[in-house]
Amino acid sequence: MTEGNVLAAAQEIDRLKILCDDGAVTLDKLKNSLADHARFNVYTLCDACLAGDFRQADRMLARLESEGVEPVIATWAIARDIRALLRVKQGMAAGEAFAPLCQSMQIWAQRQSLFRRAMERLSLTDLMQLMQLAAGLDQSVKGQSRHDSIGSNWFQIKQVCARLSGLGQLTFSDSATRAA
Repeated sequence: MTEGNVLAAAQEIDRLKILCDDGAVTLDKLKNSLADHARFNVYTLCDACLAGDFRQADRMLARLESEGVEPVIATWAIARDIRALLRVKQGMAAGEAFAPLCQSMQIWAQRQSLFRRAMERLSLTDLMQLMQLAAGLDQSVKGQSRHDSIGSNWFQIKQVCARLSGLGQLTFSDSATRAA
């Protein structure tokens, strides 16, 4: 629940010590005591997708949805990275160097390794298909089109994240099992 936040984990343990003055930590006391200290945002979601870590991205998506993040914000961030990937991949195919392309796309140095990994995993065709999916998703989250047969906006975002992470297309039935 603390997602690597060691300070938050230590604080929860100290809090349990206080709450359980008799020394017995029961499951009920533990559940009532724990607060979720993992913090995600659309940028960490994009980084997980670029790294090919759909399991982490799926957890982040669920959290962002539960926190009331607007789907349009998540869609914007994902589409921005897909657009950058596509432009860098096209530039490299034309013989341009990776670093200057990243600089021209304003991809920070610490994110360049994530972009390189994603470009190794995804072909130019994959990226063009992802751009089309992102465009459809953008229309859907803005209410400009309805894709009820595809699923909710968050399910469509999950689809794009899965593809960006290197997975195939998810169905309603296997989206829950892939995240498990």
